[in-house]
Amino acid sequence: MKKIFLLSAIALAVSTAPALAEHHEKDGQHGKDRIFIKMDTDGNGIVEKEEFMDHTEERFNDMDLNNDGEITKDEAEQAHEKMREKVKEMRAKMKDRKNAVPDEGVEE
Repeated sequence: MKKIFLLSAIALAVSTAPALAEHHEKDGQHGKDRIFIKMDTDGNGIVEKEEFMDHTEERFNDMDLNNDGEITKDEAEQAHEKMREKVKEMRAKMKDRKNAVPDEGVEE
């Protein structure tokens, strides 16, 4: 049971990293707000344990590449690498957006 909980916690941490890394969404929401809204499936402004566990189970299933109900070290490493690539892509997009905004007061 402890192993499942630990793996679930790891899955949640790994899966939320890209969302937390992105500071602003197109609608102005912060990444952590977006995750909260996604987890709050009934929209009442509170994430109940069942909603949290559903979200965690979804992340676990994403990491369980062969769908056997277990996450091997290899699967965890692959999921971690996939998440690192997503974060890298998001940082590049943020950098591109930042560079696309002209500096105020700088004449060209």
